[in-house]
Amino acid sequence: MGRSDVEELENRIRELEATVTGLTDELLECKQRIDELEDVVDAESDVMEGSLAASSDQSSAESSSTESTSLLEEVDTYTAEGDESESETKTEEESDGIIVA
Repeated sequence: MGRSDVEELENRIRELEATVTGLTDELLECKQRIDELEDVVDAESDVMEGSLAASSDQSSAESSSTESTSLLEEVDTYTAEGDESESETKTEEESDGIIVA
């Protein structure tokens, strides 16, 4: 092998080393970018899960609110019925002239 062949091979090696170095740098930058994107996706996923949980909590709260309203209406009904019977009792007592304590 002549001197020029050795020089050509050395030049080719330097070119290949530069290419490998460039590709390695590019690969590291891509990996870093992928890590950043994964962090963003994870954060968005957490937000989505949180909003789904909040939506579920809101549905539960609405359900509880509906149940509470229903219970309050029942209490009001019983209270109103109790007031009516109490009024009837007072009316009967007043008409007899006898007051029962």
